[in-house]
Amino acid sequence: MTTGKLALLDDYQDVALDHTDWRKLGGWEVHPFHTRLAGDDLVAALQGFTAAATVGGRTAFPADVLAQLPDLKLIIGAGSDTPGARVVDPDAAARAGVSVVELPQDPRTTAELVWALALAAIRRMPQQQKALRAGDWKPELGRRLAGKTLGLLGVDPVNTILAGYARAFGMDVVAWDPDLTDEAAAGLGAARAELVVDLCAAAHIVSVRLPLNERTRNLLTPAELTAIGGDGVLVNTSASGVADPFAILAALHEDSLGAAALDAHEEEPLPASSHIHDTPNTLLTPRLGFATEEDYDELYSAVRAAVAEWAAGQAQASAA
Repeated sequence: MTTGKLALLDDYQDVALDHTDWRKLGGWEVHPFHTRLAGDDLVAALQGFTAAATVGGRTAFPADVLAQLPDLKLIIGAGSDTPGARVVDPDAAARAGVSVVELPQDPRTTAELVWALALAAIRRMPQQQKALRAGDWKPELGRRLAGKTLGLLGVDPVNTILAGYARAFGMDVVAWDPDLTDEAAAGLGAARAELVVDLCAAAHIVSVRLPLNERTRNLLTPAELTAIGGDGVLVNTSASGVADPFAILAALHEDSLGAAALDAHEEEPLPASSHIHDTPNTLLTPRLGFATEEDYDELYSAVRAAVAEWAAGQAQASAA
């Protein structure tokens, strides 16, 4: 089997080496990286590496980066929970002679996170915890889900699962997606919204699951956020730019949006200086959509298997 050096990128938690038996790769050197790398820093760090795995789609490989990494022959994108996300342009990779393997993420994990965030926000759990720890036994009144409406902004595997959760909790469901038909919406048990603002006006909780592109950037403007309302909850676990970040800040400060639960941020890792930290009625998580013990076991084992399969193929090609 061909051997080389494997970079495990985006290992912010310093756990990548613990979730599979890397010794099974034989003579491969495996090196985790614990901070975000991009541009010149990424190029410098990966000199001499044969393969790189990026978990969660956090590290991108644009064409100019690939052009400066002549030894890099394999890139593995593992576990992105952002719809439509790709770590590298396939055409740029082909020109650079780099093989690309995309490993799927289990959508159930992100769906569970969305539901946890929605429940915590609508029952005002962060506020309850803060008050109770300060000795204030005056619980704020949250709201129940039964009888409310869940809005699915984007119909991907995660939001498809959430449609089932919503029905189990006695909720109605409304959905919008650029290509959604009435028949497809009915298959979800959902009504189809004609416009995004219509979905926001109908929903008490909106789950954002759309890729970030020219069609979706700033899709949620002040008008849509205000339509969700002062009692409404926005949950974004896909891409920050789908909702105008400045509009979210303004809507929360003005109480025209009830709460925002955000697992996707404009800059990641989220800087301590970000204004979102000082914004009321926010629930913030650091890209937890795919981050569980079980998912990491599966993802890193799949990374190891992908490297082994690629290396075996290279060895066979050399022997032919």
